Amino acid sequence: MVSVNILQLGLVRKQWEKYFSFSHSVDYFNLFNTFGTLFTLHYNSPNPRWTIKKLLWTAYRALYLLSYLSYCYKTYWLCRNWEYSTASANVLGALGLCSGALLRVVLFEVHYPTIRKLQQFLNDRTYSSDDSWSSTQRSTLYRRNNAFLIVLVSAILVESLCFLARLLLTRTEFMLQYNGQIVGGSLVQIIYGMITACWGVIYVLSFIVFYMILAGFRLEMQYYSTFGLIADSFFVVSFEGFSAYSMAYILFALFLILEALLLCRGVEDLNDLQSLRFSYGGHGEISMNSFAELMQKSYSMLTFMLQLRN
Repeated sequence: MVSVNILQLGLVRKQWEKYFSFSHSVDYFNLFNTFGTLFTLHYNSPNPRWTIKKLLWTAYRALYLLSYLSYCYKTYWLCRNWEYSTASANVLGALGLCSGALLRVVLFEVHYPTIRKLQQFLNDRTYSSDDSWSSTQRSTLYRRNNAFLIVLVSAILVESLCFLARLLLTRTEFMLQYNGQIVGGSLVQIIYGMITACWGVIYVLSFIVFYMILAGFRLEMQYYSTFGLIADSFFVVSFEGFSAYSMAYILFALFLILEALLLCRGVEDLNDLQSLRFSYGGHGEISMNSFAELMQKSYSMLTFMLQLRN
């Protein structure tokens, strides 16, 4: 028994460290995707094919849809037997919350390919990957985002459990009903109440991913400003074609490229002569490797922007 408990604690500690130990191959969004699967926001799996696990998850998600349909029916029945009461307000409020959460889930699923591309773009940390300052900042962002996610989801779960205990299992309007009559025993009502409580988690969780994406861009754009301008200039050209209007963007992009080339070549020659090392704001060393990374990232961002346009 003791050895089993030690093994379980070891597994829990290993899983916990997974979300707070940063490496260059780690996924910024691994914890969010785990929560997204748990609360039916999206099934996160590298395998696009249907599996037993995905079928079970789909059946689990169907319970949330049935819960939502039950509130739609309760609202319909309430409108046909209307009375001004707290129960009526509670049913309408619950339907509004579930409708908002369901709409967010639908939008998340429709735009998930784009959201996943954004995640993959931010997970590409080859630029300044050998720089200690960059690694420290990325590690801090990774741990802070996961800590924020855990605290927020935990707080919502605690609030949902309190809501479940004090309202969902005591107020008849929050119970499973048909024609105004309670249906099912205690176990059915507990499951129904838990699903209702989780709609609030879904509502908030669907927003957190955009906060995390924005936080990632806020950090990475310290490095991406120059190649962002280069990519943006050629992105405009891809829309406008070669014209007098687009030539200004072409010349501006070429100027940025030439400026970066001359700076990196000059500093590298100076480094070879004087055994000095120059960095840009402490973010990384200036060299021809930096110029090559700049060109690579400019092309990657342009390709990414064109994919979004398509």
